[in-house]
Amino acid sequence: MKKAINSDKSDIRKYIKKIRNAIPQEYSDMAQQTIFNRISHITGLAEKTHILCYVSYSSEVSTLRFIDEALHCNGKHIYVPRVEGNHIMNFYEIHDMSTGLVPGAYGIPEPVASATKFPDNVPDREALMIVPGLAFDADCNRIGYGGGFYDTYLAMHPDMLKVAVAFDCQIIDSCPDVEVTDIKPDIIVTEKRVIERR
Repeated sequence: MKKAINSDKSDIRKYIKKIRNAIPQEYSDMAQQTIFNRISHITGLAEKTHILCYVSYSSEVSTLRFIDEALHCNGKHIYVPRVEGNHIMNFYEIHDMSTGLVPGAYGIPEPVASATKFPDNVPDREALMIVPGLAFDADCNRIGYGGGFYDTYLAMHPDMLKVAVAFDCQIIDSCPDVEVTDIKPDIIVTEKRVIERR
């Protein structure tokens, strides 16, 4: 059952967290493998030399295996986010999962202090970002966690390919209160479908 479209964002966030937390581990494992198998077949992905990806936390679609496998791909640079202020987030390169991450804001692993920041001179078209979110709709609208970190960052990188990953239960009929500052992903990938931005 999808959440009614007249619910506000706060209500939807609570609802999606509740149903996502209730996903059985066996189904979650299967769904995550399917999601990243789908991503590997997205046209143009292989040409992206710079990959920016959230580090999964709690019941989010896990990115840990994806990051680890990407680190072993020749010619790929992998960056993960660090929160650095109010609505401010930057991405830093890591080279190893075990030594490149430390506990950070909100308990989410972040890159170590010595990590190198995503270079300003890298063209957006050479980069891919794996975007988190709590809820999405068929028009590629996104409801995040409310901090505005990704919207702020992506507004500065408008041509970066943005791929959101989610369990299919996170797709709702319509995201309410969509604002011009809300950045849409280009593609949403779930275990059941791929939604492309119109």
